[in-house]
Amino acid sequence: MTLYLGLAAAGLAVVPLGVAAGLFPWPCLAALLAVPLLLESGRIARTTYETPRAFVPAVRNIVACYLVAVLLLTAGILVHSAWAVRA
Repeated sequence: MTLYLGLAAAGLAVVPLGVAAGLFPWPCLAALLAVPLLLESGRIARTTYETPRAFVPAVRNIVACYLVAVLLLTAGILVHSAWAVRA
């Protein structure tokens, strides 16, 4: 359970660390809007991890979390690129 949440959180932690290190442009921070999905997945997982069928909603939320995060990270890169071209 701890590993599940830890790895999921680490995936999202890459975004602010990348922005702070100058590897990602600041609009990529929009990817952090996926954090509520991570928290909801953890809330569900905490009580259902021993029952595979009951655990499915937690998995759905984590998949949605990563989908939203990747789309917003990509959008942040594209927005930054569009601004850079105009500047």
